[in-house]
Amino acid sequence: MRDKVSGWFKRGVVAFFCLGLAGMWSGCPKKAGTPVLRANDSNDFNVSLANFLEKISPDEREPVVHALILIATKDMDPANYTGKTARDLQSLTLDEVFKFGVNGKTSSEILHQAQRRFLEGRQTLDEELSGVRSQLDGIRAKLETQTRREEMLNGLLVKDFNVLYEMGPFKIMAYVNFRINNQSTTQVYGLTFRTQFFGKTAQSVSPTEDKQVSFEDPINPGSGRDFRFLASNCPTLTGVATNGYREQLQASVTVVNASLDGGRPLIPTIPDLQLEQNRDDLLDREAELLRLLDVSEERRSFSFWSYLNRGYEN
Repeated sequence: MRDKVSGWFKRGVVAFFCLGLAGMWSGCPKKAGTPVLRANDSNDFNVSLANFLEKISPDEREPVVHALILIATKDMDPANYTGKTARDLQSLTLDEVFKFGVNGKTSSEILHQAQRRFLEGRQTLDEELSGVRSQLDGIRAKLETQTRREEMLNGLLVKDFNVLYEMGPFKIMAYVNFRINNQSTTQVYGLTFRTQFFGKTAQSVSPTEDKQVSFEDPINPGSGRDFRFLASNCPTLTGVATNGYREQLQASVTVVNASLDGGRPLIPTIPDLQLEQNRDDLLDREAELLRLLDVSEERRSFSFWSYLNRGYEN
């Protein structure tokens, strides 16, 4: 027990000592004559920056400028710092948060502040990458489901299609006859058909018509069923006899949806048409995040980090 208490005491002393050093570093008065950057409202930042850079050692100037640019922009690509000078910093739109954060700081404090921001930036990239990949997993799952459903729908094949035209009380009646073969892997409890008529010589095309049918006895995989219904969207052709409709018109019927057990639609009523675009956008962002994490891995590529750690290995 005495050894355990002794260990706790030693660790407490070490922690207190470390905190004391941190306090000395950040909170103690600065050495008289040490240049500080004045970035408050009462000072022109560009003038203050020029005066500050003039007072610090020449070998500090580029690292300090790059440190200030990183604090302002959070740019994690070291290539974007190549050749950057105070003029590039002065051309940026610097908000009050930035100015408040660097006001009254020495060159050493600015360099260490950039070092902390760099580490925070790496963590932010990691967290965003994790979020992007999570979103990608969700979108891929939805696309996989959507593709599977579309494949199932494509397995509902229209066979033996024909149209019988008859004269009705007021117009020509078009009876559509066809067979559906279920080549999918699921039972079908309902179908939505879409019919359309195209004029071979006429300019107009009839509007589409959707018909829904449901049945308790499903169409099982590998089996088929015959259908016949009246297509009310058949156009009237002036001056064309009943037997001439077949020559003047082309007709089509397609399966646009199906119902599963319980009436659930195979294809959602409002499909998400943005899934593929969202996936592509996220893939682009993932690639960019991976690139930034890769190029920022070598910390000495940043002049402020290299300056702070000169003579030491990372």
